[in-house]
Order: sequence, then structure tokens, then C-alpha cells
Amino acid sequence: MLVNAAVSSTSGAITVNAGAAITESAPGSFATSGLLTANSVTGQTLTLAGTNAVGSYKATNTTSGNIVLTNTFSTLTITGITQTPGTNVTVTNTGNLTNTGAITTGANGNISLTATNGLMTIGLQLPQAARVRSR
Repeated sequence: MLVNAAVSSTSGAITVNAGAAITESAPGSFATSGLLTANSVTGQTLTLAGTNAVGSYKATNTTSGNIVLTNTFSTLTITGITQTPGTNVTVTNTGNLTNTGAITTGANGNISLTATNGLMTIGLQLPQAARVRSR
């Protein structure tokens, strides 16, 4: 699914279900102070820097491809990410970043969480291999 226009809600939930990958092309973006739930089969590339602005994020990917989110919001709360074994999860937020749900990927998958100009709060244990940065 190619998102090529802004999808927004002032505070409501946004749910995206795709039988393949979810990607963005300018000016495509997601914005809500509520929850963005993204379910894909072959990955999620939500990386138009400075344009995604969601308050909470929950993602599931079932077959292949990475999950990547670049976001700008005062505090991004990850409520859960379930990723295909052997693929990666990368979440970067300009602002604070916290997790209240599990973030998982199978063997040989990497998890990278970055809070830029904000604080990182780990609310639920992450896998040992997770890389967490606050800059």
C-alpha cells in the first residue's frame, strides 16, 4: 500500500492493513495524537522525516521486510511491535520515546529505538540485542 497523501485524525485511531508493504511517497504521512496501528505482510517504511506525527504506534509484519518509522511527536508510545524473524525494527522519534508493549523480532533480527532531542523510557523489557539511544 502506497500512502501518497496525508492521513490524519485529531485524536482518533488510524488503522492501516496491507496485504503487502506499507510505504510513503511525498506528501504521504500519518498524523494523530492517538494510535496508528499498521499491519503488513512485507514490511513498513514510514520514513518521510518530519511528516509523520503520531502519539502511539502498534505494528505487525508477518512475512518479510523491515519495520521502519521516523516520527516527530512530543512523546511517541510504542504499544507493541511484532516482527517477522530475521528482519529489523527501527523506530526514531524526534521527542521522547517510550514503550508499553513488547517489541519482538526473531533470530537474526535487530531492534533499534532512538529518541532525538528527548528521553527514552523503557516501560517493558526489550530483547537483549535491542539497541536503544537517546540523543
